[in-house]
Amino acid sequence: MTPTFRPVLRSVFALGLVLPLLAACQKGEDKAATAPASEKSAQSAPAAASAAQAAPVKVDYQSANELGRVPVLEYHRFGPKEERWTRTYDNFRKDLEWLYNNDYVLVNASDFAAGKLDVPGGKKPTILTFDDSTEGQFRYLYNADGTVKRDAKGQPVMDPNSAIAILDAFYAKHPDFGRAATFYVLPNAFEKDSAEKLKYLVETGREIGSHTFNHANLSKLQPAQIRENLAKAQANIAKQLGTPFEFQTLALPFGIFPKSDEGFEAVIKGSFEDQKYHHRAVMLVGADPAPSPFDKKYNSAKVPRIQAIDDEWIRHFARQPGATARNDERFRPYVSDGDPQKVTFPAKFQDRLADAFAAKANPVE
Repeated sequence: MTPTFRPVLRSVFALGLVLPLLAACQKGEDKAATAPASEKSAQSAPAAASAAQAAPVKVDYQSANELGRVPVLEYHRFGPKEERWTRTYDNFRKDLEWLYNNDYVLVNASDFAAGKLDVPGGKKPTILTFDDSTEGQFRYLYNADGTVKRDAKGQPVMDPNSAIAILDAFYAKHPDFGRAATFYVLPNAFEKDSAEKLKYLVETGREIGSHTFNHANLSKLQPAQIRENLAKAQANIAKQLGTPFEFQTLALPFGIFPKSDEGFEAVIKGSFEDQKYHHRAVMLVGADPAPSPFDKKYNSAKVPRIQAIDDEWIRHFARQPGATARNDERFRPYVSDGDPQKVTFPAKFQDRLADAFAAKANPVE
């Protein structure tokens, strides 16, 4: 079942521990979108991207808690040195290893927003998000003359020290982990060979999300300008893909919503010329695990994320830098029952279930 978007009172999104994030993204206002997630989209992930399709069906009602929190991890740059907005390649590999060892599997942002968390029983969903489409996220190797190196089949050779190559290598080793990821791109995605790389993301079950046309601070634009900016961003990606395309989710630059109701609505959906867009979920900058889409607290226009830096790994996951061994998170995670027809949770959390999912409720004593 697709969750509906529940309106809530607008309030300033303020979290004390995300003050360092102000340099790149600011807080958003607490409002909700107003329409259900689409059942079909041009960039929907193929079945191969889902960990649920990569592993045998397993049902586990007793240990399940599908009202638990879902970590949406946020990455920006990748490089050889760990910095505020940069994750090293080796640390990213260790992030994946820790997630795998702690029973997480990958899902795309739009599937999370639609409540399509079809993962094996006992597993925990997580969403990897990548903002700004920086070069280190997806890079090819190049010949001395500047042309792309290609293998015997004519396929481009990826730089093994880039996020997508690391994800592909990890998936080859652990197909049950899945290969889903959501990239919030700008028009000149990954700096070079954008169209070919965007097509590869779609072909391999990854998701392309909006980050506006030019990383705009939407709070400084008028509603008409917001609609133009977001529609142009979508049209640009459709042109590069060479196929009809609609964004399903948006990562809000700087985390700042416009102050007016009209401006807010323009962020969620609108049109410019012949281009219509509708973002079924809006990702913020920080700074907590996201509520389950089945939880009353879930707000489609205010989906919190966790910066994938050491301080935040410690804060939320009790994970020390470089650690890959099992350990308990500091939050109560979403644990799947393996049955997409039910929403299973400890009976004591009954009052947290959103009304839209009452028919699927499976409280367990």
